[in-house]
Amino acid sequence: MNNPILKLASDYFVRLNLHHMLIDFRQPLDSDVDLGLRCLLSDKTVESISDFKNLDEAFFEQNLIYFCVDRYRCHYLLMPVPGQETPIVFLAGPFLTSPPNTASIQTLMRHLAIPPSFLTALSQYYSTLPMLSQENILEPFAASLGDSLYGPGQFSIRYLSQRIEADTNFDPSASSVEITDNSVRELERRYEIEEKMMNCIAHGDIDGALRCTNDSAFSSLDNRAASALRSRKNYMIILNTLCRKGAQRGGVHPVYLDELSRRIALSIENMTSLDEDKDVSRDMVRRYCMLVRSSSTENYTPIIADVINYIHQHLSEPDLTLARIAAQLKVNRTYLSSLFSKETGTTLTAFINSRRIDQAIFLLNSQNLPVQIVADACGIPDVTYFTRIFKKEKSMTPSAYKKMIRS
Repeated sequence: MNNPILKLASDYFVRLNLHHMLIDFRQPLDSDVDLGLRCLLSDKTVESISDFKNLDEAFFEQNLIYFCVDRYRCHYLLMPVPGQETPIVFLAGPFLTSPPNTASIQTLMRHLAIPPSFLTALSQYYSTLPMLSQENILEPFAASLGDSLYGPGQFSIRYLSQRIEADTNFDPSASSVEITDNSVRELERRYEIEEKMMNCIAHGDIDGALRCTNDSAFSSLDNRAASALRSRKNYMIILNTLCRKGAQRGGVHPVYLDELSRRIALSIENMTSLDEDKDVSRDMVRRYCMLVRSSSTENYTPIIADVINYIHQHLSEPDLTLARIAAQLKVNRTYLSSLFSKETGTTLTAFINSRRIDQAIFLLNSQNLPVQIVADACGIPDVTYFTRIFKKEKSMTPSAYKKMIRS
């Protein structure tokens, strides 16, 4: 691809995991143009781009950029390449603009008279396609490409949609090939991204984990629910599980994982629209990474890991002291104090106070509670002492902090 503008487009589409190619407008389409869908179904109805219904004959002369939807509800971008001896088209796709689910696939199959035996194969196929916003992502980019390829105002963007009608006899025996080569590659890549994401969570790497969850291969899971919202919630539940496993890999005790996982599960079920999923997923990733950063015991000896876990489990109890913890773990107090300071770089008392203030910050941010109640919940019933150590940690009183976050 010698055209630098198309090279830029190609690089961008690679990042979107969007299949693209240069093809001859008049020649039969390669079987890979739709990532093997028609080959899977033994469908020969469209043999070249020129067969696409209602495509303007002035496609090349008027520099017409098309967003097309075929009868399988797969989306494509078609752009005529200027300055070529033969009519060459830059094609990007297939992609989806909404999450697939079993109900919508079954409806499509009924309209096209596709035998039920193809359901598994089609579900797997759609689950591997990138899901992109045509309006917010691809259309502005296509307009910019048009300005660069043809000149400002020298092109038009048009839209075509094929009718969903049964005009092909599908061979049911072909459905035994349930997964196309592209599906296999996408599944392999998705598992690689999931593994990378869990490792990022295990190291508390928020940015790295977010990059993984934004990858189209990661988010294109097989959705089997009847509604798009339920499908998205199911995906979020899977993401919650993967994040939890990543945090566990990072050395976080199951007690904390179970509590955070439960809270996030409630947030997922409380979603009322698809627009909420990005905020919920980003918050989920951040919270698990922050949990790893604050509660991981991966780099400590078993005895200090037990101490830290015990502290977190009994943080609200006022008598959480060195003597009590040493007695609970059946170790010498002096030895435990020395070992704890050596491994953590701080004293046990300072560590407990720091964790209590972290808990106070969480309560002040998440609930509108009186300072006295917050102090009690953090194991410091003496509000004067609580205020003193809070100010030492955060350079302001808890009352001032509460006022600040609500102003």
